[in-house]
Amino acid sequence: MKLYGKTVAALAVICLPMLAQAGKYTVSGVVEGSREGDKVVLAIHSSYNYSPEKGDRCDTLELDGEGRFSFSGKLKSGRPAHLMYISSSPDAPVFPPKVYFALTPSKMLIRANAASFSDASISGGLYDDPRNTAFVKAEKEAEACIDSLRMRSRKASAAGDTVAMKALKEQSEEQRSQYERMLYSFFKEDTPFAPFQYISTARIYRDDADGIAGVCASFGRRAAKSGFADIVKQRRDYAMAMKSGRPCPELLLTDRDGRIVSLSDYKGKYLLVSHWSAGCGGSHYADPLISKVYEKYRQYGLEVLGTTDPSAVHFKPKDGSGPVDMKKMVFGIFKHEYKDIDLSEGDNYMFEKRFNVNGTPYFVFVSPEGIIIEAGLGVEVLDTVNKTMESVRVAAEGK
Repeated sequence: MKLYGKTVAALAVICLPMLAQAGKYTVSGVVEGSREGDKVVLAIHSSYNYSPEKGDRCDTLELDGEGRFSFSGKLKSGRPAHLMYISSSPDAPVFPPKVYFALTPSKMLIRANAASFSDASISGGLYDDPRNTAFVKAEKEAEACIDSLRMRSRKASAAGDTVAMKALKEQSEEQRSQYERMLYSFFKEDTPFAPFQYISTARIYRDDADGIAGVCASFGRRAAKSGFADIVKQRRDYAMAMKSGRPCPELLLTDRDGRIVSLSDYKGKYLLVSHWSAGCGGSHYADPLISKVYEKYRQYGLEVLGTTDPSAVHFKPKDGSGPVDMKKMVFGIFKHEYKDIDLSEGDNYMFEKRFNVNGTPYFVFVSPEGIIIEAGLGVEVLDTVNKTMESVRVAAEGK
């Protein structure tokens, strides 16, 4: 794994021996290539929001010269957890590599290898329960089949073969339906790990509100009581709150000048919240479209509020010229006229959770009465903005 331009076996060993005394856990390992003063953090969560009163904990160990670490404690029920390695080097990335796993009172459901110690969610994990292994195998096979059908459909589209496109679309829909039935069957079998697998494979981010609600309804009694299911349920509630026709959630944000921005400040106007990322091609495509819409309809009551997290961008000059002011670089990319909120500041990070952000560019279009007109991923939301604001313009000029 490449870390700061050097190949480092960041996590050579993570082991969790079966313990005789129920309720205890131990997570230990070695960070090869580490330096004295580097740190390893173990975080155990019950939900998206860190809650010490619910048993959440976050422990930090400073590594010695050999890079060894060991955490131990007690758990009442299964929890998602992650390890994070923090380098003492001044050119370390803002978000260091992490490894995600499931922790139970008696064992770790996933033992992660060095390849999975990265910024991404779990990959290449080893599963103790054979049902979990079967789940992962079936899921990979189904997704590979769906991807194959998608590629064949693109080729048929490029060739203008409408007959083949229709047939492939039907096959893809049937395959996806089979995949969903397979997914739900694992939930109903009461495999406690299934809710965690749903989270770690990022399906929880790809599904819409109804899809997540369907998953929650499919949990067996034992799985539904797991800490992993609590996270899925919380995500379901956030997703349901962002459906069209619902009141837009209130949230206080702090702008880059330290002033408080409340979404209620825009009451009486149409508001388009645009969540973007400097490393997202879709965001670069959408930016001039948003500016065009804003310029055309701002006199008719349209406001735009941008949000982004500059700390999520990893960048290091190829010429090795040293650390970069990431915030200055990120906020200098787009030259739009509306305000951008830095989500890495204070409690602004809650925006992505409360507003069910599942990628970029992500938009929330709100009416003057504070009702969500549309929220979702992709520039298609801008079609709704254009149609709505054009109606407002015609009505205003017709008076």
